[in-house]
Amino acid sequence: MNVKVDFENPVIKYISVQCDSCSKWFNGKEITENNLKTSEDIKSAQFECPLCGHIFGADSYNNFATLKITECDSDEVFKNCYSKKVCWKNQNEDY
Repeated sequence: MNVKVDFENPVIKYISVQCDSCSKWFNGKEITENNLKTSEDIKSAQFECPLCGHIFGADSYNNFATLKITECDSDEVFKNCYSKKVCWKNQNEDY
């Protein structure tokens, strides 16, 4: 699993992960329920791709993911990366 990380002594500040199936990059903290603070947390995390639905990372048998971590600054972490966008809508109004 490819990972880009901006560490801040040794805590993860920013992280993006690449889906093994569709090869798209995502903000790692937005596609997992795991708390990602260290590289050990990444190994044991499970991610779900919001585009293709593929689940990747650690599996349900506690087998850790094999990581290829690239340490870089925040601009590079989020380069070509999909990010969650929330849109609030009043249910009583038509648009």
